[in-house]
Amino acid sequence: MKRLDFLSLKMDSFDKDSFTQDALSYSENCMLLYFDFYEMRVEHKPDHIKRFPSLIKLPLPKNKFILKAFFPIWWLLLFSTFMFVFGYLCLRYKPKVCWTEITWVGMVFGLAKKFGLCENFIYCTGDWLAHQKNSSFLSRLSNDYIFVYTDYIAATHCDLLISYSIKCGQARESYWGKKLSSNHYNRYPPPIQICKTAVDKKATEICFLGQVRDDSGLDKFIPLLESLNKMYGIRLKIIGPPSAYRDRIEKIIYELNCEHLVDLYGWLPQNELLNVMQNCFCGINLLVNSTYALYAIPGKIIQYLQMQIPVLITDNSGVSETVQKNKLGIIIDLNFNALEDSIEKLFKYQSEYRMNIKKYAKQYPNKRICEYLAMI
Repeated sequence: MKRLDFLSLKMDSFDKDSFTQDALSYSENCMLLYFDFYEMRVEHKPDHIKRFPSLIKLPLPKNKFILKAFFPIWWLLLFSTFMFVFGYLCLRYKPKVCWTEITWVGMVFGLAKKFGLCENFIYCTGDWLAHQKNSSFLSRLSNDYIFVYTDYIAATHCDLLISYSIKCGQARESYWGKKLSSNHYNRYPPPIQICKTAVDKKATEICFLGQVRDDSGLDKFIPLLESLNKMYGIRLKIIGPPSAYRDRIEKIIYELNCEHLVDLYGWLPQNELLNVMQNCFCGINLLVNSTYALYAIPGKIIQYLQMQIPVLITDNSGVSETVQKNKLGIIIDLNFNALEDSIEKLFKYQSEYRMNIKKYAKQYPNKRICEYLAMI
């Protein structure tokens, strides 16, 4: 059986197109998979792999009530699906290079490396989920135990640990009291690549991308929407999966009678997402308290910037220093005193902020796969 040169699993997210192009230039004898919670899709596989399905539906109920009622069963099925799929691929095709940013699969690749089923394993990580406040029992089980120990196996068995956030790496080392990988690269400040679909025209919409949580801050912004629309024609787009807190936000929208000013979308594949984001002048990430996002670099921030959308973020974000230094948007404090003024400023000077984003993209381009492999 012919071996794979390269096997990867990544989120269907901001760097999908650039990573796919880079992987194929490295070797066409590669297998590239992406997932978006609902499905895992094979973006590319070589001709010698005949029977592997191009699409694997993941057991995520779209009905939020069913998901809540059967969450432990769903989680177990999802975990088992990842273990089986990538355990099988490692056993069958013994990839020379394994690459993932998904912790569970990182554990599989780490064990594959240990038992000689892959030659080189690169683990990309940007989260540290342990010890979050106000977590339910299931969240604590998932974040404080399963995440921590699967992450440990991945980090201690990889050949290169790429950390998207310096603070996340520091939190991991503080938790264990030691460095887990002898070969560690900090990918910070975060590189971006401007999307081909990004435009320079005057835009009138604000974008919130991702899952709505209790600390997302949308409840602070929505009451301002009516006045902003009257003055500037500003509207809001909310793009992301269902959640209990999104239900609350939608209730606030209807209570304030501003549903005509808000476009609601579910989780969108990248090609649709980029089109939906084209008329946005501001991407928001308003965190009302300090959570693990203090350590992480939210993917939504990179997605905004790659679409040349200036950002409006709170000063407890893991990327606030980079945004401030390079003038990629506006940072506000947790009191939200300057929220409306900041939105008006981003609207009026959006072209200047876009120029700053373009300059940043040239200064911090993505590294290629071969450059990372040279670090091993």
